Amino acid sequence: AWRTTLEADHNNLRAALRFSLDTGSPSTAVELCAGLWRFWFERGYLSEGRLWLDAALAASPDASLDRARVLSGNGVLAHYQGDYDRAEALCQDALELSDTLGDRRGIAEAQTGLGLVRRARGDYPEAETLFREALAEYESLGDDAGVGRDLSVGEAFAGVLVIVLGVGEAHSSVCFGRHQHQLLVR
Repeated sequence: AWRTTLEADHNNLRAALRFSLDTGSPSTAVELCAGLWRFWFERGYLSEGRLWLDAALAASPDASLDRARVLSGNGVLAHYQGDYDRAEALCQDALELSDTLGDRRGIAEAQTGLGLVRRARGDYPEAETLFREALAEYESLGDDAGVGRDLSVGEAFAGVLVIVLGVGEAHSSVCFGRHQHQLLVR
């Protein structure tokens, strides 16, 4: 339902972002982008999303939780466009900022983004480590929604490992995928 509402208001959201950037309210643009990047992702507006996220980040260099979310979101969008170097840099910046701010949810989001990049580059052991660390952060926060939203890659990741490594070597990753699935159906 929220996606449909945002879709209907998409032009108004663009106008609000443009107004925020043009009138010297970049922190408002960052705040809006922190909440909108998932909409752009889910609706396939990856290029548009990255343009707005880049503009907001450039206009407001202040450290904030929203900035960390925008960095992570921009990294995820870059990943899905195959821009792995940029994705890794953005997610690494998000991880460092989240760590500095003590934002454990932001840390988990950044770790998930970095895990996506590692997986795309074929570094499955590091991807698994990052996904597991993100899962542990979400669990420690009691954030089952974060697990479902950001770590739905876990089951697909386990499937990739079965193909690449063989059933025996991928056992712990399959268990990881099953554990993540159990959290989703609670």
